[in-house]
Amino acid sequence: MIPADNNDIIELVDKFQNEYLKHFKDHGYGIISEARIRHYYKLFFITKHNLGLKFWNIATEKTLEEAECNQKLLF
Repeated sequence: MIPADNNDIIELVDKFQNEYLKHFKDHGYGIISEARIRHYYKLFFITKHNLGLKFWNIATEKTLEEAECNQKLLF
């Protein structure tokens, strides 16, 4: 049964996400990091290089409250 037929939104989103990310993995982008923004949405960072992941982790380590108070500051 298709998840949409069963009104299983979470399973449907997970299947879509897996198919979407599979395309990147198939093209050599083996490093994929996810950041959840409360329960609203997810941000994905996709790269082939560990240095990119290092920058991503620094940029996303701030708490939501810090980010809202200092929107102009990345690091």
